[in-house]
Amino acid sequence: MLKKIVFLSVILLFSTFLLNAQTGQIEVGSIINGKDGKPAGVVFQYDAQTGTGYMVSLVDAQLPWGTMGVNIEYAADYINSAVAGKDFNGLINTAAIVTQLGTKADYAARWCFEFNAGGLTGWYLPSCGELNLLLSKRQVVNQALQKANASPITNSWHWSSSEGNEDMSWNITFAGGDNYATDKSAVRRVRAIRKF
Repeated sequence: MLKKIVFLSVILLFSTFLLNAQTGQIEVGSIINGKDGKPAGVVFQYDAQTGTGYMVSLVDAQLPWGTMGVNIEYAADYINSAVAGKDFNGLINTAAIVTQLGTKADYAARWCFEFNAGGLTGWYLPSCGELNLLLSKRQVVNQALQKANASPITNSWHWSSSEGNEDMSWNITFAGGDNYATDKSAVRRVRAIRKF
């Protein structure tokens, strides 16, 4: 019961920090400034009708997914790449991972959860579906990242928050878009995203 309360509290914390779109023209490739007025992220998905979208961080990290031998409660296990590719629950997955693994070690979801860019919080580890969406817009996003003097999204393997089982989680290569389940202890690139 306590884990469920903590998990729900983490979800509430995430949703509290989700901001509405800024005024002005927003489109894929737009650079979004933080509260300090400096670039904080780049838009990779935007719905003009609702004024909502996704943005990706200007920097990345290289970290393990988490602890092998631990199955994350409140997160679905995806048994194949086709099903994992339909997961758009990165926010929920990240909250579940951080709730269960805590803050004693450095791992992908924790890095995203604690990420702060110019005062913007509420970042999380993208799911496979969200990473695939980012991959499809990578060329435009990388052009914007270059304008912001930020780290481009490389052709490397990137962790998703989509879990396979207690020992494996899904990662995607940005060289071709293939999804593979890999040992959670493997070090991969991590790029935080957030909704706005």
